[in-house]
Amino acid sequence: VIEEVHMPEPVDVSLEDFDANLRQEQLRGLQIIQLAMILGLSAFVLVIAVIHWIGTFQENSPGAATSSMVWILTLVHLFFFATAVFLAPILERSQYTREKFDRLRYAYRSAARGSEAAAEVCLALLRNARILRLAVLESAALFGLVVCFVAISTGVMQQQPIYWINLISVLFALGYMIRSFPNRQMLRDLFRQKIRPNLSQGSSRLA
Repeated sequence: VIEEVHMPEPVDVSLEDFDANLRQEQLRGLQIIQLAMILGLSAFVLVIAVIHWIGTFQENSPGAATSSMVWILTLVHLFFFATAVFLAPILERSQYTREKFDRLRYAYRSAARGSEAAAEVCLALLRNARILRLAVLESAALFGLVVCFVAISTGVMQQQPIYWINLISVLFALGYMIRSFPNRQMLRDLFRQKIRPNLSQGSSRLA
């Protein structure tokens, strides 16, 4: 006998439901994740700056092949950065679908608990979408830092400081992470803008 698996029926979630179930420890978890990303990138920048200042690597003039390699890496990084900036919000929006909401509700076995549990699922949806966007931006920033490290370690940066341009992705990522640092009001706004408008309508995309 094959037991049928039924997905939970659609459940409406009000802003009041969401706000009432947004606990401080949940908010703190998001803050810790984002703070860890900020500190990680900042620490890497500090290491790069110290290495450049101390000048522990070779001081000889780099060869043409080395300079060309750094130039190519810079072009690849700038392309990757532009792609990340374009794709990050799209990937975040792709998480706000009715299908993903229902799938999370089923995974949480929350059908019997109604809107209270559904509000918790909304928070999980927001958290997953936010982390995905930050991860894309962080990957571009790390790529830029690696290119800076290569340029410094090969002596190219000392000869051609223009390659500090690879820090652009780091500055962008840090700026966005600091500007969008999570708080209760920000999560309320995200819920109202991304989930609430279409949640009760059962549409395929939640804003």
